[in-house]
Amino acid sequence: MKRSACVFSVLVGLFAVCSVTASAAQDISWGYAVQKWVKSGYSPLKPGEPVKLKPGEDYQIIVGSKTSAHLYIISRKPDGSAASVANMTLIPNVPLYLPSRSGTFPAAGNAGAETIIIIVSETPQPKLEALLDGLQKGTAAARS
Repeated sequence: MKRSACVFSVLVGLFAVCSVTASAAQDISWGYAVQKWVKSGYSPLKPGEPVKLKPGEDYQIIVGSKTSAHLYIISRKPDGSAASVANMTLIPNVPLYLPSRSGTFPAAGNAGAETIIIIVSETPQPKLEALLDGLQKGTAAARS
């Protein structure tokens, strides 16, 4: 039986918003890592490059920031559906493991490209949050 592989890639966005007084925005110093679960341990994946995962293989996302920042993670599956994976504030110098420190996400069970989009912002982004709420609810807001 032929096993198909899905392609997994991570897109990264960074938004730094200037304050009302037009002073320079603080620098957001952050990073991420993606790990694949292999047998009984994690294997790091190359950031920013597509990775082939077979059905049944799992992965984990780790995000950290040196400053307070707001994190959004969106998953787009091979069938075109999308879901919000994270919408939260990053605490300075505390790594965030998704789905949890000991948990993993399963790779898509069918062939195609699964895309993970990571957005880090200095402040919450209400328009993006409304769009993500629409994704979760399957409303027209997500399709406009």
